[in-house]
Amino acid sequence: MHKVISYLDEVSILSHLLPLSAICFLPGRTLNNTYKALALLITVSFLSDLICRVLRYYRYSNLFVINVYTLLEFLIILLIFYLQWNSPKYKQRFLMVGTSYIFVFLLLSTSIYGFFKINSAASAIAALLILGLSIIYFFELISDISTPSLLNNPFFWINLAFLIYFSGVLFVFIFSDIILDSNIDKSVKNLWKINYLLYSASSILFTVSIIKWKKIKL
Repeated sequence: MHKVISYLDEVSILSHLLPLSAICFLPGRTLNNTYKALALLITVSFLSDLICRVLRYYRYSNLFVINVYTLLEFLIILLIFYLQWNSPKYKQRFLMVGTSYIFVFLLLSTSIYGFFKINSAASAIAALLILGLSIIYFFELISDISTPSLLNNPFFWINLAFLIYFSGVLFVFIFSDIILDSNIDKSVKNLWKINYLLYSASSILFTVSIIKWKKIKL
């Protein structure tokens, strides 16, 4: 079991290649702006994981990279929901949420955590906001009588990925400053592997969504 856990970070990094391969090589319908934003999210996540792994290999701190990724991840996911809803009435709300989060992130980073310590509060706030958006979207999708089948809706799988991932890692993010402490016991550090496991599952769901999108006939 311990050996399996030790390979979860490699599996997580490689899992990025599933949706990226589907985007690049699977024939079919071209990507709309929502899926272009998803491709950006996956690419940024992939590069972030690679950089973190290289820094860890050379025994440098990768916490600054994790913090920057937290900010970029939230803003890109916010963009994905904005593009998917595609409603002028949401534009101001999304801008307000995005601007407020940037302000809170910078405030926490400069006054409490710093940029080179894990910003657990910012990670937890981002997870809660994304969970809220996922739940709202699910309710709207269920109440929309023009949606014939949830399972055939490509964005359903993206939203499901966000819901599973962020609900699973919420408490890991809340206690991430403890879990990633260099002096903490290794068994506690392994809780961070939940992040890798759930992201691998999300990559599979992203891939399902991309396949379903590309199979839709115009």
